Amino acid sequence: MLFLRIIIIALPQIFLFLIIGARLDWLGGWNHESRSFDIMVMLFIVIPIFTAALLFGESVRYYRKVKSKDETRSILLPGLALLIFLEALSIDFYMLTQLRM
Repeated sequence: MLFLRIIIIALPQIFLFLIIGARLDWLGGWNHESRSFDIMVMLFIVIPIFTAALLFGESVRYYRKVKSKDETRSILLPGLALLIFLEALSIDFYMLTQLRM
């Protein structure tokens, strides 16, 4: 579970770095290929789904600990999952504002 958390937390930052790198042409022409657009669209769609799944999973785990009256419950991981989910949505909103037709 820790490995999946790390990957899901890193995905929005990778997407943001790709957006900034493509805008400033730091990627050595990668942003001029059709594969780059496919990857950006895939990340645009997949990242909010993964972060929402992480938020749901952490919320379920927290709810189970509250129901079992466990003394070691912490709202830290559901709060972090909520923060990452909001970050992914804000990056997607930023990406939508940069589209020019």
